Amino acid sequence: MNIETRDFKKAMKQYLKPLFLLSTILFSYYLTFYLLPSLKIGISFGYILRSLFWFVIAKFAIFFSSRHEEHKLEYSYSLAKTAFWTGFLYTAIFFLSGFVYGFGESPYDLTLKGMLINAMLVLGFLLGIEFSRAYFVKFFSRKFFLSSLVLTALLFTFVEISPGVWGAERKPQEMIVFLASRPLPLFSQHLLASLLVFLGGPLASIYFRGVLLAFEWFSPILPNPSWIFKSFFAVTFSVIAMLVIGTINREKLPSGESKEEGLKGAISWVAVGIAGVLIVWFFSGVFTYKPVLIAGRSMEPSIKIGDIAVGTKALSRDLKVGDVIIFVKERGKIVHRIVKIEKTGEGLLFFTRGDANRVADSDPVREAQIIGKVAFVIPKLGWVAIGLKNLVNLII
Repeated sequence: MNIETRDFKKAMKQYLKPLFLLSTILFSYYLTFYLLPSLKIGISFGYILRSLFWFVIAKFAIFFSSRHEEHKLEYSYSLAKTAFWTGFLYTAIFFLSGFVYGFGESPYDLTLKGMLINAMLVLGFLLGIEFSRAYFVKFFSRKFFLSSLVLTALLFTFVEISPGVWGAERKPQEMIVFLASRPLPLFSQHLLASLLVFLGGPLASIYFRGVLLAFEWFSPILPNPSWIFKSFFAVTFSVIAMLVIGTINREKLPSGESKEEGLKGAISWVAVGIAGVLIVWFFSGVFTYKPVLIAGRSMEPSIKIGDIAVGTKALSRDLKVGDVIIFVKERGKIVHRIVKIEKTGEGLLFFTRGDANRVADSDPVREAQIIGKVAFVIPKLGWVAIGLKNLVNLII
C-alpha cells in the first residue's frame, strides 16, 4: 500500500464521525416529519421519541469529541453568562415589539402534562443541536473557520423548518416574505450560536438558544410583529452581538487573524447582514419601488422572461399611452403597455397590450388596479428566484 493510498484512507476515516453525526441529524428530520406521522402513534408519544433521539445525537457528539484531544469540547462559564444575557436581551426586545404590533396566544400546549412533554422535547432538541454544532465547529474550524460557522447555521436552520413549509407553493413575493420572516431570523440566531460555540463551547450556545426556545415554547403570549421587523431585528441584533462578542474575545479567533482583522470581519458581517435585509425589503416592495418577476413572454423583446420589472408609484392622470404599467388581475400581477386611455364618469380606463401580443387585453384596467409605472428593468435577475424555488421543490 503506497503512502498516498494510506493518507487517503486515513482522511476518509477521519471524516466518518462527522458524516455519521450528520446522517443521524438528517434521519431525525425524516423521523420527525415523515416516519412518525405515518405511524400514527399519537403526538405525545411522538414528542417523547423525538426527544430521546435528540438525546442520543447529543451523546454521539459528546462521545466523538472525547475520542480526540484536538476535538475535545471546551466550556467557558464566563462566556456562557454573556450568552445567557444576550439571549435574555434578544427575547426582551422581541417581547416589547408586541406592544407595537400586538400579542397572540401561544400555539403550544400549556397544561402541566403538555409543558412536561414539551420541556423534554425542547431539552433534547437543544442538547442534540448544540453538542452537534460544537463538534462540527471544533472539527472543521481549524481549516475552515468561516465555513464551519455558516454551514452549521444553514444546517440547523433547515432542520428547524418542516419540509411542508419549505416546499409550499408560493409566488415570488410570497417566497421573499417567507424567507425574511422565518429562515433569515433563524439563520441569524444560529450564526450567532455557532460563533458562541466556537468561542465558549456548547455551554454558551445552550444558554443563548435555551433562553430563546424557552420563551417561544412556554410563554402564554407571544408578540406578533410584522415580517419586516422580524427580519431587520433578528439580523441586526445577531450581527451586532457577533461584533461585540467577537471583538471582546478576539484573542480566541483562529491564528493569523489580528485584532484589527477580527474587527473588520465582524463589521463586514454587520454590513452584509443589514444589506441583505435591505435587499429583501426592496424586492418585497417595502420601499416605493415595486419589483415584479416576469414569468411570461408577452412583453418580449423589451422585457424578457426572468427579468425583474421595477415599478414606482404614479398618479393615474400622469400616465400616458406608451407607458408600461404594473396592475393586478385575478391571475396575479401583470406588466403590459398602455395602448389607449378612455375617460369615463367612474374615472380613467386603461387599455393595455403585451408587446408580443397581436391583440389588446380583453378587459380594461381601472385606476384602483394599477400598482405603478415601470421605471426600469433588471435583466435576468429573476432567474435566481426561479432557480431557488425549483431547487427547493426538487429537494423537498
